[in-house]
Amino acid sequence: MSTAFVFLIQFAILAYALVGGVFLAFSDFIMRALAMTSGHGGVEAMQVINREVFRWVFMALFLGLAVVSLVIVAYGAFALTGTAGTLIMLAGLCYLIGCFGVTVFFNVPMNEALAGMEMTGANTRDYWFQTYVPRWIFWNSVRMMACAVSAALLLFGLGSPAGNEDGASRSSFLIVRVSDIINHYETACLRAWLAKDNSVCSNCRRLVLEFLNRVVD
Repeated sequence: MSTAFVFLIQFAILAYALVGGVFLAFSDFIMRALAMTSGHGGVEAMQVINREVFRWVFMALFLGLAVVSLVIVAYGAFALTGTAGTLIMLAGLCYLIGCFGVTVFFNVPMNEALAGMEMTGANTRDYWFQTYVPRWIFWNSVRMMACAVSAALLLFGLGSPAGNEDGASRSSFLIVRVSDIINHYETACLRAWLAKDNSVCSNCRRLVLEFLNRVVD
């Protein structure tokens, strides 16, 4: 896995968590508080929220993560193998379907319907309490869970062996190199002992110490 993609994954984990946290706040207490307001205060507040959300950081994260998720899906499917590739690909799909797709096909149509209603109308009040609040909270909770699952899958994907191929390759190389050095210089030392040549043994110790110093550095 390339270094650039590791940084992208780390950014995506944080961004998924941030977006999911916003959705959690709405499902946990914001919508309940709006539903408890007297008159049409909740409807008016939600209409303002739906207009203002397009102008702030949240929308940039929300839309940007859709593009990032596409990259994550493609990389997990075609550039990685094993468990890591599967988990990372599923993380991107989970956000695209469970968060972005749900927003486009469920939450946004309800927001648009609410925006076209007059705050003082009887139909608006009925729609708000009987349809909008319960259904919007349900689909918003789906979005929140999708963000949480996406972040968790990316974490597991990074932690799986196949998700850290460069590190595994370096470790394997180091193990092989140490084994070669031990085998070679054990043979050399044995020959030196048979020949009673102490200078060769000293040379072996010096080379091994140099190698260990490089590893430590």
